[in-house]
Amino acid sequence: MLPVIGNDSALWVKKYGKVALGGRPGNFELYSKFHDKWFSVLAYSPEKGKFATIFEDITPRKKAENDIKKSLKEKEVLLRELYHRTKNNMQVISSIVRLRARLVKHIHTKEILKEIENKIIAMALVHQKLYESEDLSKLNLKDYFTSLISLIKNTYGSNDKDFEIKLNCVDLDVLIDTAAPLGLVINELISNSMKHAFPNQLSLIHISEPTRPY
Repeated sequence: MLPVIGNDSALWVKKYGKVALGGRPGNFELYSKFHDKWFSVLAYSPEKGKFATIFEDITPRKKAENDIKKSLKEKEVLLRELYHRTKNNMQVISSIVRLRARLVKHIHTKEILKEIENKIIAMALVHQKLYESEDLSKLNLKDYFTSLISLIKNTYGSNDKDFEIKLNCVDLDVLIDTAAPLGLVINELISNSMKHAFPNQLSLIHISEPTRPY
């Protein structure tokens, strides 16, 4: 029995008619509501205005594909939740370090705690960006650097009038193994500059990032 009857027959007739009138064979997959099955269809025209068709029940394969998609979706949700929880846990640790630093009177110790806080912020931001990214394995380096610089400046209570940073960076997506160490490098550059370079006047830092993937 050809799957061209029932409420979905018009779609099948349209496919067959195109082959019969055009003379070009067609290979397609369609779902039949009447049969509640998926079919792989090969249709060809033995002569003008006529068609012949061979179809195969591929319902088991389609169900398996849907099961895989469902499983992948569940894993994606779990991975996003993992990134989100990791980011939240790092923010808690960062807050603890910040609170502890307020109780410390020794300047050198305060600086050490500030450095630790900024490193934690850099790592937490990686997980936040991965959580927000469509591709859970990569993040945009330019977006990450921009956010990281802003956060570091805020930790020092700085504003754009005190400290100017120009970021020359292409839109490049990188893996977490690349983004994390680069974030720590940027953190060191910005932090050291804000602490030591031109303490009484405007500081200008120009950060460039290669145009090729690492």
